[in-house]
Amino acid sequence: MKDIFEQFNFDTSIYQKYKVGKQKLTNIFDMEVSNFYDKIDQWEKRKEEKQKSLDNIEGWLNFILVVSFFIAWLWLGGWIAKFFELEVVIAVIIAYFLWWFFLIVAHNYIEIVINNVIILFGNIITFGKYKKLEQSISRINGIILKAENGVEKSKREKGEYLEKIKNNVKTEVAPFEKEFCDYYERELEDFYNIKLFRKRSDSDDFIDDLFAFKILVEDLQKVNGIFLTQKIELRDYKIHIDKRESELESEVREIIDNAGIDSLAQDKADNKKVKKLHKFVETIERDIKKEKHEDEPVEQKYKLPQKVDWQKVNIKNQKTGLKGEEIVMGLEKEFLQSIGRDDLAQSVRHVSVVDGDGAGYDIKSFFENGAEKYIEVKSTVNSIGAQYFISSNELAFLRENKENYFIYRVSLKDNEEVTLQVISGEDFLAEYTLNPVQYSVKSKA
Repeated sequence: MKDIFEQFNFDTSIYQKYKVGKQKLTNIFDMEVSNFYDKIDQWEKRKEEKQKSLDNIEGWLNFILVVSFFIAWLWLGGWIAKFFELEVVIAVIIAYFLWWFFLIVAHNYIEIVINNVIILFGNIITFGKYKKLEQSISRINGIILKAENGVEKSKREKGEYLEKIKNNVKTEVAPFEKEFCDYYERELEDFYNIKLFRKRSDSDDFIDDLFAFKILVEDLQKVNGIFLTQKIELRDYKIHIDKRESELESEVREIIDNAGIDSLAQDKADNKKVKKLHKFVETIERDIKKEKHEDEPVEQKYKLPQKVDWQKVNIKNQKTGLKGEEIVMGLEKEFLQSIGRDDLAQSVRHVSVVDGDGAGYDIKSFFENGAEKYIEVKSTVNSIGAQYFISSNELAFLRENKENYFIYRVSLKDNEEVTLQVISGEDFLAEYTLNPVQYSVKSKA
C-alpha cells in the first residue's frame, strides 16, 4: 500500500508515529486502570472475609432474638389467658395475632430497635469486635469507592489525551488527506464510468479491469482505516464489484458444469466467452479444487494495479534474520528456565547455524513436557504485518509436523521495541494464504 502514497509529496510516517504514540499512551493508562482493578479485587476479598464474620455474629444474635420473641409471645398468651380467664390455646392464638398486628403497625420503629439491640448486644457479646468489623467494612468501602473513582478518572483522562494527540496530528495531515481523497475519488469515478459501468463481461480487458479496480478499492479501504479527517466513500463501488463477481462466477460455473474443468483448461478458446472468462476461471478453480480436497495452489493470473518487484522483495537480509533468531533463542531458554526446566533450556539448538538451512526450521526448542518444538523465525525491519516468504522445504516440514511447528514473526523496526507474533502450524495452514511467486523450469527433453 506504500506505492499508493508515493505520488504525493507527504511524509506518511506521521501515521505510524501517531499509532505508536497512541499505543504507548493507551498502554500507560490501561496499566493504571489494571492496577486500580487489582486493588479493588484485593479489598473486595478482605471485605468479603470481614462481612462473613459479621454475618456469623448477626446470625447468632437473630437466633437469640427469635427465641426471645417466641418466649414473649408465649408470655403474652399466658397473661391473656390469666387476665381474661380464657383457655390457654385460645389465648396463645389471640396473642399471635396481636403480636403480628403490632409488628405490622410499628415495623419501622421495631426495625430500628432491633438493629440497635443487635449492635448493643453484638458489642457486649463479642467484646467490641462487632463494632470493629463494621468500622473495617466501612473503611474498605471508602477505599474501594476511591479506587473506582480512580478508574473513571483514568479512563476520562485517557480519552482526553488521545483526543488531544489526535487533534494535533489532524492539523498536520488534513491538507494531505483532502488532496489524496479528492484525487482518488476522481480516479475511482473515472475508472468506474469508463471501464466498468454497463460493460459486458465478455468485453476486452473487463476481467483485468474488474480485479485491478477491486484491489484499488481494497487498498483505499485500508487507507480509510488510517486517515483521521477524511474518508473515501467506497460502499457503492464494493456493492458493484460483488455483484459483477457474482455474475462472472455464475457464468463460469455454468460453463464448468457443462464442460468440466479439465475440458475447459484444454479448450483453445475458440469459444469467445470461454476466452474472455478464462482468467476468472483460474481465480475460482482453487475453491472448486478445495471442495474436491485438492490442495495444490493455482496461480491467480489477473493484472495488479501496481508492479511488484519479487526479486527485490525476495533478497534476504542475513544480519536481520540472524538477530531475530538469536532473540527467539534467548526467549525460549528464558521461558524453559522460568518453569524450572533448565535441562531443556540447555538443549535448545540453533539448527540453522549449527546444522545448516536444510532442516525446514531454524530452532529446535521444547514444550514443558519435553516434547520437541520446531520454530521457523521470520525477521523483518518492517511492520510485523508485512508479507514474508516460506520455502517449499519449510512448508513440507510444517505440514508433516503442524502440531509441533511454530512460526515466530519478529519485527526489528528502528527506534522501536521488538515485536513478536507467534503462529502455530495449524493456524498458519488454516488462516493464511500462500501465493506462488516463482517456479522451477526444466526442459521436457
